Amino acid sequence: MDDKEIRRVLTTQLAVSRTIAGRALAAGRRRTERAIEAGKIPVTPAGTVPTSWLRQVLQLDDNGGPQAA
Repeated sequence: MDDKEIRRVLTTQLAVSRTIAGRALAAGRRRTERAIEAGKIPVTPAGTVPTSWLRQVLQLDDNGGPQAA
């Protein structure tokens, strides 16, 4: 999954798998799981990561691009 596909997913879905969240954050599986366990990455009751949180952390606007400063 490339950057363009990740941006599309982040703007079209409400939540993504932990794997996709890790890729979006450029983090490996173990690092992502540790961050989830530590409460640094929120998860839904279904175990997915909210895309609204990812867009905020990655500073993406509603169009998938960087936010204006």
